[in-house]
Amino acid sequence: MNEIIVLWPKNHPYSTYEEKFAQTFCLKKIKNNASNIIYYTDLKNERLPIDDEKKVIVFRDPYTYLSDTAFKALIESCKDKFAVAPVYTAEANHKDQIIIPPFPYVDPLSFEEAARKLYSNGKIIITLDNSHFSCFSCLAKDFYKINSPEITKAFHTGALAHRFIKMFSSTREDLIQLLPKQISHLLDIGCAEGGLGKLLKKRFPSIQVEGVEISPTLAAKAKKIYDRVYVGKFEEVNLPQNFYDSVIVGDVLEHMFDPWYALKKIYKIIKPGGYLIGSTPNISHWSIIRQLLLGRFDYIPVGLLCVTHIRFFTIDTINSALKESGFKVELIEKVKIPPTPEAYEFLKDVLTHPSIDKENLLCAEILFRARKPP
Repeated sequence: MNEIIVLWPKNHPYSTYEEKFAQTFCLKKIKNNASNIIYYTDLKNERLPIDDEKKVIVFRDPYTYLSDTAFKALIESCKDKFAVAPVYTAEANHKDQIIIPPFPYVDPLSFEEAARKLYSNGKIIITLDNSHFSCFSCLAKDFYKINSPEITKAFHTGALAHRFIKMFSSTREDLIQLLPKQISHLLDIGCAEGGLGKLLKKRFPSIQVEGVEISPTLAAKAKKIYDRVYVGKFEEVNLPQNFYDSVIVGDVLEHMFDPWYALKKIYKIIKPGGYLIGSTPNISHWSIIRQLLLGRFDYIPVGLLCVTHIRFFTIDTINSALKESGFKVELIEKVKIPPTPEAYEFLKDVLTHPSIDKENLLCAEILFRARKPP
């Protein structure tokens, strides 16, 4: 087996717990695959204790999660004056690094399955430009001159990686589509960096958009976009009653200690006839059922089992929570992600059982629109 030496950035800053966890999550993966991890502060000026002919995998940021097969592919591709980077399904530095996976992945198990499938048909693609690689393999003597034209750069289509970046800038087009056509005053709960508000301002130039954000760092970015941002927990901020004609709560309720209280508070601040638009993960998705049957419950930086989720909903329980808060539920939309081939084989008896609600098992995300009676 090839020796795997990893160069990893030391003391990388973070501003949220999700970012901190993402760094730990990615590093844990490396510890499971690397023979040796060398922590660095400044790659340009730091001379590291490695033999020049050793093969290394260099990480420039700590948010890259390499699949098991990516470690293998990157080390196998190492040679003199040659740097090879993995491919991603999103958030790549170069368009040729974007790859369509053989099927959607939602957790570490399905990610590794997709990676194995890609590895079996992987090939190296040379890039002619001076791409900035966030992760790459090369000989130790070459990483100091990675930006030099004498180093040939390439991507390996069989080396799948995932980058946990831009976690807080989503525009949530899916939720915007559920809004009524006439909007004047909207509150975005958990507005993060303000990606949703930025798109709303483009679509509805006269709209007044306010936000609530618990992270001061994220709120500072949102303040550049929104008309007003309340910094703190939604449950604790003072908001006017019967004021907003629309409220958005996109993947936020599951992060709250008491989402049922939050829904009642939302009901009070919405005008009669106003709308609540939202989303939450479905805890009964097949991927979570499979993990439980395997004795696992793997928290991840972002996704169905995001590390900061403390409450969980199914289609029925979110529907009930909305109704119990006084809302009339107008729409429940199921965002489906089907099982991977290996997952289907594992769960086929469950998926085909006549008493099982298959639609519920396939639903990964629940979108909803509810209205406060006029």
